[in-house]
Amino acid sequence: MPSSAWLVPVGAIAAVALVVALIDLPGTVRAFDNQAAHNASLSASDRELELVRTLGIDGDFVLAAERDLPARAAYSVETGQPRGASQLALQAVPAFLQNFLLPRLQVANAPWLLCYGCDLHGRHVRELWRKRDLVVAEVVH
Repeated sequence: MPSSAWLVPVGAIAAVALVVALIDLPGTVRAFDNQAAHNASLSASDRELELVRTLGIDGDFVLAAERDLPARAAYSVETGQPRGASQLALQAVPAFLQNFLLPRLQVANAPWLLCYGCDLHGRHVRELWRKRDLVVAEVVH
């Protein structure tokens, strides 16, 4: 029959882990409560903008797109290398906007263009909003 001598150290380790967890529990619960209270105080739009900030997407660009595109517009998103943009932001912009701008539809060759650092040289557009190399524009044919 195997020895039960190993049960004492394992039991002691488990007891110490339980005590540490119980000591940390109030602080952890308090942190969750604080975050929940903060989230509850935000509007739906502010909660979306929290995600924008986390992803590193320019919030002014997102708000300009929401404000300047017609409610049922079809639009394209093109990305380039905007100054200061992370790879995460560049990858996240099209998918985030696709959800955020509903019921507008993201399609190729649309009459509206959301340019996140793309190259507009030689393109015929009417700029509605610009911040450095971020542009919300209508494509002019």
